[in-house]
Amino acid sequence: MARPDGDLDWLVSRDEAAGGDLGYQEFIDGVDTVVMGRGTYETRLGFDPWPYEGMRVAVLSTTLEQDADPRVTVYRDLGSLVRGLAAHGTKSVYADGGQVIRTFMRAG
Repeated sequence: MARPDGDLDWLVSRDEAAGGDLGYQEFIDGVDTVVMGRGTYETRLGFDPWPYEGMRVAVLSTTLEQDADPRVTVYRDLGSLVRGLAAHGTKSVYADGGQVIRTFMRAG
């Protein structure tokens, strides 16, 4: 959803009154884990407040330090991510971020 330069202004500047919630809150309330890549994670760090309070957040990254943020769990590859999600009894995952979504799609 971001522009080629990573800009999300078109999304975050929308007037909620004009578009409404459109079901987002109901959707996200049914998700127990958000999975994102490092780029999406770093973008979300600029959001105030942290949009995933109370949720399990997994970051798929080969470069982010494992202990970078106590609010997230960092996984180095898809296999370890899937094993970690299974070990936590994950039922519903929201994959966020273009690279992560493509990784999930390639894996089927």
